Amino acid sequence: MDQTPPTPPIRYGLIRFLRPYSLSLALVLAVLLLTTVFGLLQPFFIQQLIDRVLMGGQEQLIWVFPVAIIGIAVLRFGLGIAHATMYAAVTARVLLDMRVDFVEHLQRMSPRFFSGTRFGDIIIRLNRDLTQLQELSTGALLGFITHLLTLVGVVVAALIYQPKLFLICAIPFPVALAIGFAYRGPIRRLTEQLRELAADLASQVMETLSGIRTVKTHGRERGELARFLGIGHRMVRKILTFQRTRAIASGLPRLCLVVSSAILYGYGGLMVVRGELSLGVLVALGLYLGIAFAPLHALVELYLQLVQGKVAFERVREIREQLPEVPEAATAVRIGTISGDIEFEQVYFSYQPHQPLLERLSFRLEPNETVALIGASGCGKSTIVDLMLRFLDPEQGKISVEGYDLREIDSSSYRRQIAVVPTDTFLFHGTIRDNIHFGRPVASNEEVRQAAVKVGLPAALGPESDGLGTIVGERGEMLSDGQRQRVGIARALLRNPKILILDEATAHLDLASDRQIRDTIAELMRDATTLVITHRVSSIANVDRILVLDEGRIVEQGTPKELMKPGTAFQELLERDQIPG
Repeated sequence: MDQTPPTPPIRYGLIRFLRPYSLSLALVLAVLLLTTVFGLLQPFFIQQLIDRVLMGGQEQLIWVFPVAIIGIAVLRFGLGIAHATMYAAVTARVLLDMRVDFVEHLQRMSPRFFSGTRFGDIIIRLNRDLTQLQELSTGALLGFITHLLTLVGVVVAALIYQPKLFLICAIPFPVALAIGFAYRGPIRRLTEQLRELAADLASQVMETLSGIRTVKTHGRERGELARFLGIGHRMVRKILTFQRTRAIASGLPRLCLVVSSAILYGYGGLMVVRGELSLGVLVALGLYLGIAFAPLHALVELYLQLVQGKVAFERVREIREQLPEVPEAATAVRIGTISGDIEFEQVYFSYQPHQPLLERLSFRLEPNETVALIGASGCGKSTIVDLMLRFLDPEQGKISVEGYDLREIDSSSYRRQIAVVPTDTFLFHGTIRDNIHFGRPVASNEEVRQAAVKVGLPAALGPESDGLGTIVGERGEMLSDGQRQRVGIARALLRNPKILILDEATAHLDLASDRQIRDTIAELMRDATTLVITHRVSSIANVDRILVLDEGRIVEQGTPKELMKPGTAFQELLERDQIPG
């Protein structure tokens, strides 16, 4: 049994996204520190203005302190603009890097991963969760440092002014922090529930709109709307619960801080009346206490944000640390132009333990050979295609291309030489020209036009259309099944592939159109190794060889003439009407 040693999981962290911007973040932090220092000077100047000018009668200083206060305010205004600009630039780039990394990882995952994952859930993680992580990794980090330094400055300045009074006023501070800490559990649970409901809502909308034809056909518009409203109402109730909990968790610490102000102005005012404290010092202490309120409250908010950020981090990490089902080897060989020689050797594959779909499967496709793969529905034909494209790896045995084990080849260099025309061609929102061009972006417009003409697209679209400039709509919904299939064939024609896979490539074309387009497909097959999967006898009449697949093995192979004889497995499939003529 061939087993590749498991790759250790990759730990997902935020530091590597911040490291390239360390200098920019340092500059932002420096600006914040300057702003903090200037903010701490303001109460000092106000205290001097009260005690020396208003109470001390030093008229010659009447303009000094107001000018100083205004100057500090102007400097802080300018620094605020600089901080906002630099911070926005850094955070936008960090978020983009995180999203690019997430999307790149998703592209490495196999199609089977997406068949079992809700797209709405992925979109929520890509948008909301990553945005919250970006805010946490940049804003929270800088905010924590700034608030901490502000608190240290306030404490030092207040202790210099009046240590006893300040320490009495600071008694509610730890109580405020403890309240925020106590609410971490409810905030975390509600955040997780809200994310799940948001994913449910997004998935339901995407599912309904993707299947709008089925919804309308069954008259289920009201039912789907009711389902949407049901999720929406649950989300509204959960949002209200979250906001109420968040308000309590944030409001109670603020209430504790108000108690500090009451103590200051009550006890401190009494000290002023008794002559134990100057009015200027009391006002300065009040201003410093006010300055302390913001960072103290912000630290509580920051802690709650950290709780929410942890939820976002775990949701993103859940996907980001999943290893691709088909990992790319570090020593993978970038393969040059291939001849199309591909061989399956004793391949074993199963989706369920102890229930093999393919077992000791062996066959070879020779260069430029056209082979039809025939078998009953569910016998593993699509799995063979996925194995050929290396969307899956065999559990035992190997698949060789040009003598290389497919697992040793760089997948992108190999897949660039393959074209697949599936039963249902996927089209991107845009024009027909864009979708054909997708097959080979470096192709000229004339090559795109010729490919479209060869598959009969202009005639199929009709004179009233915009030709190749026709918008296909989401998933090609503006085109008919036959028109979409012609676009898929034109796209494959443009690629000039060395390996061609035709999976019911003309299933949506009528017999007349099938015959018309057969010459074009024959041209496409001329220089390629071609695997044909079809139920139409007319499509396999001219193949070089037929492979009959049954119970995970090739039970019979030969030319069409050889297999048309009575008693063959192929003939039995015909008689069971598995391959209608």
